[in-house]
Amino acid sequence: MEEIRNYPIDNMFQEYPDVVNVKLLSEMLGGISMKSVYKLLNQNKIGHLKIGRSFLIPKYHVIQYLKKESNV
Repeated sequence: MEEIRNYPIDNMFQEYPDVVNVKLLSEMLGGISMKSVYKLLNQNKIGHLKIGRSFLIPKYHVIQYLKKESNV
C-alpha cells in the first residue's frame, strides 16, 4: 500500500476514524447529499466494504479518491 503521509490532503482527516460510515463520508466530502454519497459508492468511485445494507469506507480510500479527483 502506498504511504499516505506525503501530501497535505492526508492531514485533513486526522480527527476522523480509520473507517467511516456514509454520514461521515458526506461530511468529509464537504457536506454533499446522501444521494450523491450513495451514487459515488454504487459507482465504485470510492473503495468500500458493504456489509448487509451498511457501507464501511476506509479513510485511506477517501483520501485516494480526493487525490485522484484533484490530480495530486
